[in-house]
Amino acid sequence: ASYPARINNGKDLKIDFSLVNTGSSPFYYSWPVEVSLIDPQSHEKVWGGILNDVDIASWMPGENWSVEEEGSLPLEGVQSGKYILALSILDPAGNLPSVRFANTNYIEGGYTVLGYIGVDCDIDEYQLDESLFFDIQSDKTLRYEIQK
Repeated sequence: ASYPARINNGKDLKIDFSLVNTGSSPFYYSWPVEVSLIDPQSHEKVWGGILNDVDIASWMPGENWSVEEEGSLPLEGVQSGKYILALSILDPAGNLPSVRFANTNYIEGGYTVLGYIGVDCDIDEYQLDESLFFDIQSDKTLRYEIQK
């Protein structure tokens, strides 16, 4: 993934990422992909936005298919500070993370971690310590929920 080290409120957060669908089948529906800012202490999401131009139904399975995605989201209303930047795939019925990427950079709740990012401030550390990551197999928090 590629993203700026610092983003200011009122500006667009630009992100590029590449991936390979290592599963055995394609996604049959284009569920939303969310970019999130996670509080580094509580691991709670403080901001999120949907990448509207990303269509996961085009992510074909197999090692010969690599996907390049890019997007831009306006950032507003986030307190100044250092955050964890993460991606997630949301179930459209409840807008909750419901699909896990096959990745070790994982935070409980369905978030694939990209690294640190500064909001309205510069930071000197971008790479997270591996000890902060959760065991993806033991995460029992993912669920489906229908919005009323």
